[in-house]
Amino acid sequence: MSTSMPHQRRPIEVTADQVAYLRRAEAGSLLVWIEASNEVQVYAPTGRFGEHRMIIAAQDALEGLTEFRDEEGWPAGDTELAEDLTDIANDWLSGWPQVRVLTAMLTPIRLRLDPVGIYPADSVHLEGRGPGPDQPRITETYARPGGNAAVRVTVPLGYTEPVRIQAHGMNGPVSEHIMLFDYQVMRPEQIEAKVAATVAAHLALYQD
Repeated sequence: MSTSMPHQRRPIEVTADQVAYLRRAEAGSLLVWIEASNEVQVYAPTGRFGEHRMIIAAQDALEGLTEFRDEEGWPAGDTELAEDLTDIANDWLSGWPQVRVLTAMLTPIRLRLDPVGIYPADSVHLEGRGPGPDQPRITETYARPGGNAAVRVTVPLGYTEPVRIQAHGMNGPVSEHIMLFDYQVMRPEQIEAKVAATVAAHLALYQD
């Protein structure tokens, strides 16, 4: 977490105005860095952005950052939250080249879920650096804005390992699904369709 230190320009800068805008935006909005222009923008819930846009944080992250600062007795205004999100964005930036490559595998899944109102709901997370047993994997969270559940999907590079899908509700049990695909036989679009359909099915389990 940021503390009060002299300001130095960082590769990615989040402003207090952007934090305020994210807070007021519709449920499920995202704070996104655009690589081509080096801009930070607030996006309404959507799956229609590709691998050259990095999700810094979801709207829900503001609550968690504020709670943490309150517990520590630190100021928790928009300026302080902007400093925290600037730190987070620049931390993500160190792994961005590999994340960008793997995000290309998520883009078709996002596009399949977008028409049914299911969108990315958090920053993506990279695991593994490869090669060998530590194969790169990327995890993305999906949800319906204002819903009561979320689904985490972990996709390995090239679908050479199982896809892991884990769903959880606010107060409900966790459901998990492990899917192993024959990537040498199935076309990528077939795999993407099955993953998207499974995400939607798991979220449906938690609907009122």
